[in-house]
Amino acid sequence: MPTALVRLLEEVVEAGDSQRAIARRANIGAATVGRIMDGADAKVSSVAALAPALGITEGEVLRLAGTDADESEGDDMLNALILMLLAKLPPDVKRQAVAILRILAGGNS
Repeated sequence: MPTALVRLLEEVVEAGDSQRAIARRANIGAATVGRIMDGADAKVSSVAALAPALGITEGEVLRLAGTDADESEGDDMLNALILMLLAKLPPDVKRQAVAILRILAGGNS
């Protein structure tokens, strides 16, 4: 059974939007959009990237994709989101943030 995200993507395409246009707005490959629509596994970051292209939040798109089905997937999603946020930080701020995260996780800084 397709996820709610797949059904939403199908509706958007049926309404006249192309997979290529969705991919361009999401800054991911059209083949990735096609794989997601075919129900194949996709990186959380790729699924999350669809949010602005569909006019919904990252949390909504991830919920529609069913990524919050269990706790371990939720942890994976949280880790992916943290990595996405860290990637956007300037290097000096990123080093500080990583040090803080290590301390919070009980690791060495």
